[in-house]
Amino acid sequence: FTSTEEFCAVHLAYLSESAYEAFTSTSTGMLLNYEDLPSILPSKVVGDHFRVPLDAEGQTRMLNVAKIYSKGRKGSPKKGEFTGDSLKKENTASDAVKNAAAQFLYPSYRKLAAASVKAH
Repeated sequence: FTSTEEFCAVHLAYLSESAYEAFTSTSTGMLLNYEDLPSILPSKVVGDHFRVPLDAEGQTRMLNVAKIYSKGRKGSPKKGEFTGDSLKKENTASDAVKNAAAQFLYPSYRKLAAASVKAH
């Protein structure tokens, strides 16, 4: 590899390929797209995958808990509701990161995304 960015992209591709292989080696797994979280949890994961009935109150509680930022301890500036930062990270990524991701990571990512459970 000629750069740290390429090394990291190849490592992430390896992890993605490992996840895909684990998923395809059994019929009991489920792939989820990060962008569909947490809304996909009550219906697709709890209801469809685990076949656990969840009433409207249970779904609401689950979604409310999922909004809490897990790393935001009391008194921390990060305290509060979780907000995704993927778009911000993508917009601030260097050209080297974007090029390495396109070359090494995106093929694995697209394969995982195609096999992921759809939110709707």
